[in-house]
Amino acid sequence: MRALELAAAEKGEAGREELEQTIRQTYFNKPITVAVRANLQTYNGEPRTNMSVIDARPVSHGEHGRQMLKEIHELVAAQA
Repeated sequence: MRALELAAAEKGEAGREELEQTIRQTYFNKPITVAVRANLQTYNGEPRTNMSVIDARPVSHGEHGRQMLKEIHELVAAQA
């Protein structure tokens, strides 16, 4: 997506909402696998969580389907 298209979307009638909707439709509609690392650190005597994304990649449709089917089977088994 080009910056000029985003700028035009933001300056349109809906403004910021249209821009955010365009970004969501373009970038956030595909499932991804994310590996995250979290560390508890102390800064000025205050505990803070430091989180970092280690890896992010698209999920293959076959793998994603198998994972969803496994979750469905677990939910059905828990209800029985």
